[in-house]
Amino acid sequence: MASTPGASAVKIVEDFYASLLDELEEPGYDDAEKSLLANRRLYYGRYLDSGLRNYFVETVVPHIADAIPFLMPQNARPHILDLGCGLGMQSIIFASLGAKVVGLDVREKAIALCKKRKSFYEKRLGAALDIEFVQRDFLASRAEDFDAQFDSLFSMAAFSFITPLERTVKLVSTILKADAKVYLYEKNSSHALNLLRRSPEPSPAMTVEAFEREGFSKSFLRGACALPGPLWKSMLLNQAVVHPANRLLEKSLPLSFNYVLGMQRGNIQARTLD
Repeated sequence: MASTPGASAVKIVEDFYASLLDELEEPGYDDAEKSLLANRRLYYGRYLDSGLRNYFVETVVPHIADAIPFLMPQNARPHILDLGCGLGMQSIIFASLGAKVVGLDVREKAIALCKKRKSFYEKRLGAALDIEFVQRDFLASRAEDFDAQFDSLFSMAAFSFITPLERTVKLVSTILKADAKVYLYEKNSSHALNLLRRSPEPSPAMTVEAFEREGFSKSFLRGACALPGPLWKSMLLNQAVVHPANRLLEKSLPLSFNYVLGMQRGNIQARTLD
């Protein structure tokens, strides 16, 4: 398993997810924990499902990999908050590269499994991981609940569900340093199908505007996946048709089911929470 910043970021992420196949054989996990890992509604389960694995590798792995150089510049050892950390894989990846990480999630069972997973990967890597997994409702938190300000925030398929948006962003602002970075991988509620479903999550534009009011500037905003999982089953078809079509379509944000957003704040003082 690659675990140094000099290795390809995509290879690092691919290796960690490939290790899920071994992790399911871990004798210390009970059936409920293994079922949680294999839940196809979650990203882990989509990787473990052989029919959806190509979809995950082609549309999720590259964006997680993009977060590594953005949040962890060369030779940097940042303090990262993984907000809505789920089952903790991204926290583990960042920590394996030297970051100090707090993985926060509201679900007690998820955090309990995260702690077991941390031990599994420490044994696998032969090194301690500087991660604290915390079960907490983020909006019930105060700035003083965190022992230090963070260099950056990462959130995958979680941030948009922590509402109301304005209060979430204001609290985030108080716990991030003056030059902090934010990387979000989220559902795009402005996609046509999500508009028909009246998806309640804030749109990418609303999220950008909320962060801009806290002194952040947009580094990038782009589509993350435009074609659904069932189309990615054939590796041959992926290379010839699906992957090129997806890359073309996701350039138009309204055609993408998900989006990635990177923002950075300048050298200003964070605002206080009202």
